[in-house]
Amino acid sequence: MALTEADVPNPPPGTSRIPDESLSMSVQLKTPKLDQKTAAALLEWRRAANYIAAGMHLSQSSSVPLCDAGLSRLTCILAMIFLADNCLVERDLTFDDIKPRLLGHWGTCPGLTLVYAHLNLAVRKHDLDMIYCVGPGHGAPAILAGLWLEGSMERFYPQYARNKQGLHNLISGFSTPNGLPRYVSLRFQV
Repeated sequence: MALTEADVPNPPPGTSRIPDESLSMSVQLKTPKLDQKTAAALLEWRRAANYIAAGMHLSQSSSVPLCDAGLSRLTCILAMIFLADNCLVERDLTFDDIKPRLLGHWGTCPGLTLVYAHLNLAVRKHDLDMIYCVGPGHGAPAILAGLWLEGSMERFYPQYARNKQGLHNLISGFSTPNGLPRYVSLRFQV
């Protein structure tokens, strides 16, 4: 019995029928390299957003400038999805510090913060008006972390000021009956 193409796992692609001349019409993107300072700032922003969103461990040598209220170093492991209290891990964690019901999905957060950081850089660098449209899924911790880091939330919700108390309110109030929802909603069009 002869094998057909459907019987072979991962068959090689067939021959293209697109003329080679069409390649000259393709978009040629300029991809300049980011300077080292800008690349480092993007990485630090993403690390801070990921910490706030859920559980990206930041090493003790990492200095993440979050605000002017003295929050210059984050050496924490857990955050918005997991912590009800002790949000900056200023003392040993106890069972009372962990939320009884964990809601929100960490898996989407790193990708959302990656896109958010780079769009934010483009907006600031080129003075753009831009909307970052994301679905209503469980990536809310990433979007809320970005809104908090850039200071947008504080303009409309003073309880989420860019200081230690505002960060505590953001993390401890996430996905609670009187706090922020676990999904992105129209409530956060800032």
